[in-house]
Amino acid sequence: MALDLFSRMVIGWAMDKRMKAGLVCDALQMALWRR
Repeated sequence: MALDLFSRMVIGWAMDKRMKAGLVCDALQMALWRR
């Protein structure tokens, strides 16, 4: 999950059964795309 620190809104997320490094990349890509 990626949060906008100013507005405290969720701007990116990724879910899977296990924690993987790719989840972080997916959440950050979503956050960049939405901003």
